[in-house]
Amino acid sequence: MLEIKNLHKFYGTGKTKTEILRGIDCVVTKGELCVLLGPSGSGKSTLLNIIGGIEQGDEGSVLFDGQDLLKLRKGALGEYRRDKLGFVFQFYNLVPNLTVKENIEVGSYLSKNPLPLNDLLNTLGLWEHKDKFPAQLSGGQQQRCAIGRALIKNPALLLCDEPTGALDYKTSKEILSLIESIHRDYGTTIILVTHNEAIKDMAGRVMKLRDGAVHKDYRNENPMAAADIEW
Repeated sequence: MLEIKNLHKFYGTGKTKTEILRGIDCVVTKGELCVLLGPSGSGKSTLLNIIGGIEQGDEGSVLFDGQDLLKLRKGALGEYRRDKLGFVFQFYNLVPNLTVKENIEVGSYLSKNPLPLNDLLNTLGLWEHKDKFPAQLSGGQQQRCAIGRALIKNPALLLCDEPTGALDYKTSKEILSLIESIHRDYGTTIILVTHNEAIKDMAGRVMKLRDGAVHKDYRNENPMAAADIEW
């Protein structure tokens, strides 16, 4: 599904020019749950943003189903984000004056083949909260809503940028279990960015970044259940 070859990313110019990604090579196959792991400054969020069409790489290629994202024009890149991707952010980014149901439903308007809204509300454990506004929800409920908004599009690829970063331990485990169930029940390909080493144990594929380069890239033959992970 996704093949990245010799990807470089720079910020700044002249004496202030800094290389953020230093020749990334990796492949993500359809149906994988991949954890992209690394400390702050390792380049993992930059890499995710390039995969998500939010930032542009400077050298190399990012092939999604054979199409190089680095060569797409702005309009085609927008269509890629609309048609292929679901994006879950650390800080939810919900629309405050829309209800849970409405926030999720917005995503369905962007899809040609959306998932059933009511079924998804039940899967997310949000049915009884569907008429509440974001300010009336806990952090975990808001993140469930954000996941629902991304997932209702029925995306080929779900990108999760530190989805538990703003949550407490118990709620983080609940969100990870939800992501695990989405992967299992819908067969969604997922890339999850985190700095939390423990989370790698739930993934079938782990890629560790260090200083903008791939430090380790391996398959985990026996992933743990998210509920059993501890940190």
